[in-house]
Amino acid sequence: MLGTKRGHLESIVENIRTYGIHALLAVGGFEAYEGVLQLVEARGRYEELCIVMCVIPATISNNVPGTDFSLGSDTAVNAAMEGWGCWRGHCVVSSREGCQGLSSRPSPLPGLGALGWFLTAACPGRSAGTPTFLYPQSCDRIKQSASGTKRRVFVVETMGGYCGYLATVTGIAVGADAAYVFEDPFNIHDLKANVEHMTEKMKTDIQRGLVLRNEKCHDHYTTEFLYNLYSSEGKGVFDCRTNVLGHLQQGGAPTPFDRNYGTKLGVKAMLWVSEKLREVYRKGRVFANAPDSACVIGLKKKAVAFSPVTELKKDTDFDRDWARLKAAVADSVLWLRRLETLDLTQALQGSVDVMHRMPREQWWLSLRLMLKMLAHYRISMAAYVSGELEHVTRRTLSMETGF
Repeated sequence: MLGTKRGHLESIVENIRTYGIHALLAVGGFEAYEGVLQLVEARGRYEELCIVMCVIPATISNNVPGTDFSLGSDTAVNAAMEGWGCWRGHCVVSSREGCQGLSSRPSPLPGLGALGWFLTAACPGRSAGTPTFLYPQSCDRIKQSASGTKRRVFVVETMGGYCGYLATVTGIAVGADAAYVFEDPFNIHDLKANVEHMTEKMKTDIQRGLVLRNEKCHDHYTTEFLYNLYSSEGKGVFDCRTNVLGHLQQGGAPTPFDRNYGTKLGVKAMLWVSEKLREVYRKGRVFANAPDSACVIGLKKKAVAFSPVTELKKDTDFDRDWARLKAAVADSVLWLRRLETLDLTQALQGSVDVMHRMPREQWWLSLRLMLKMLAHYRISMAAYVSGELEHVTRRTLSMETGF
């Protein structure tokens, strides 16, 4: 809306002055939250930034402080269970590679409606004349494919940046054997225990496995590393396949929860902005410099609440992954030229792509013990933190009176 790129404060201020903007409603992920925070912190230098601001968190990563759920995160969990796969009773092809040699024209597949196509093209491992089906493949069906093939383990990579919400919640939903995330550090000994558990599992009636990995859970234990590890250690016991879901999780139709949630946040945000404008509008101009004039709207437990961005800053992890950042810069000729005159740390201060960008405390981490329970690990129930019942009244349903 402002027609500017990230970090150009002067251009933003100029556009706000030119068009007489009195309020800003930002819909986006962590960058939207961080951008509004930067605008609020610059109010002392630019009077034009003393306007009403509200952030509606909308990101599949679910990493915006001030809310338990971001718009799109529920849809992404469903999409994470719908990676494109090629099914022939026992063959699932990675979405990264896809089916090779698709030369025939697809036609609607009876029984699957518009979701499926019947293809007679060549597919890896497919004999001549064998029909191949291409359709949205869920993690549940991937597990079924592994069971049908017998002794097969799938390593599936999810998105989310450094936030492991997608991998954790999807893992619980589909009963994954493991879900590796950045917030729950792991080492080679943990991987060894997981592989050994998988090997023992293959000796039972449940001869299939599913392992989820958040895309930035570890610098060295990549999806390819996990595939090679499970393939090598499980040789003769089970085989392994990979599936990188990628940006597939960012598309698709919103779930009913996200549709209703988005409507509720949009209405309440506009009502809040209108009320704030009436409070700060004086003599034909708007001057809003109080902390509560720039907030993030979100669902916190059972209430829709507004949280000032300045108060959320202390609860946000802005730390940078310097090891990953230095490795990325080492491959850039442009940055290497800058490093001839600048210190490495100084040259990288402006980068945001490798920031952790997530809340310091996340509610879903307490659910991770359920993963081991569902995977039949030997764990102590004493470590499980149970929830507490809260008495619900009409007044406690919202932070605002009369909702």
